[in-house]
Amino acid sequence: MALNAKKYERMFSEAGTDGDKITSDQKTFLEEAHADNSYLQDPAAFKSSAALLLQLDNITQELDHLRDKILANESCCTAQTGRTHITVGQASAITANTAKVSLVGGTGTALSFGEMIAKLGGRGKPTTYSIVMTAVKVVGGKSTSKSVTLTLT
Repeated sequence: MALNAKKYERMFSEAGTDGDKITSDQKTFLEEAHADNSYLQDPAAFKSSAALLLQLDNITQELDHLRDKILANESCCTAQTGRTHITVGQASAITANTAKVSLVGGTGTALSFGEMIAKLGGRGKPTTYSIVMTAVKVVGGKSTSKSVTLTLT
């Protein structure tokens, strides 16, 4: 059921010409009976409405619980505004890549090194080794990235 698809009908109408329309005097009577708790003081009235009163109290408690949940969700959504969300798989990949080699140097500059590359020499030439080093600096939300391939001796 969608949240906005109500599953109830009104109990009475205060306007129009419907069969369930009540007068302003009847509405005042309802409000006064509720305000002065007379429906609880009159044993006959209490006995005839006890089951309904219990059900209404249970509904009131449920509505309070739902309001608390909605408020908590609204607070959570407000706190998450503007954030980028990633999946668990993406988080694991980031952790694995960071674990390869990463250093923080200077004021906010991160250095990372890729896997070592071996290039087999042919016809009597020696194997050469290299590695890619990347430096990333973030300033004011803007990142600058520079890479260099280092030949190892």
